[in-house]
Amino acid sequence: MKKIYILLCFISLFLFQPASFAQAAENQQVHTISIDASSTSTTAPDQATLAIGITNHANTAQEAQQANAEIASAINTNLHEIGISSEQIKTRDYNFHPTYNNQQNHENELTGYTVDNTVYVTLNDVTVVGNVIDTALSSGANKINSISFSIRNPNKLKEQALRQAIKDARTKADIIADALGKQIIGIQSVSESGGSYQPRFNELMLAKANISASTPIEPGTIDVEASVHIDFIIN
Repeated sequence: MKKIYILLCFISLFLFQPASFAQAAENQQVHTISIDASSTSTTAPDQATLAIGITNHANTAQEAQQANAEIASAINTNLHEIGISSEQIKTRDYNFHPTYNNQQNHENELTGYTVDNTVYVTLNDVTVVGNVIDTALSSGANKINSISFSIRNPNKLKEQALRQAIKDARTKADIIADALGKQIIGIQSVSESGGSYQPRFNELMLAKANISASTPIEPGTIDVEASVHIDFIIN
């Protein structure tokens, strides 16, 4: 009889356990408020990169190459004279090709050779951009292909945007919780996105004849945006 009683107790415990566990799980259920927030930090750029174009055409390959090399050398020399170091000047995108007559029935007629050369200049002082453009054009460059404004060290700006986004998320959560008669007691999860920026890129494609001396160049501002998703625990 004692064995039967023990068995019945065991069966009862087994049958009532799921309901007890379900009730405990319900009592321990976490309630959250999910918030998305973003913030933008703005600053003036402190770096600029110029793409200076040199294009030459001549009857022979040697003449075209020589003329292009002379202009590139003059640009380097004159940029050094206004305080631009060799480390700030890079030559890329050098292209040499023959040119042909594009008139009908003369497609295979060689008309000469063209050399395209691009000199990239990186400046840590955006106030001298106009002076660099004037110097390059007066040295023989015939195009300013583009100017890119950027930030040398964007980490501080990224941190500012992220901190403000988190503060905004907490403010929103407090307002919602208060309206619901609840309070925030913790954070369940946090995810972050953004915090990057794109340099401000201007495709100028300015020809020498279209640029006057001391042309003012306005760098404008650069924005860095950060976004967060936070699940706040409420009670």
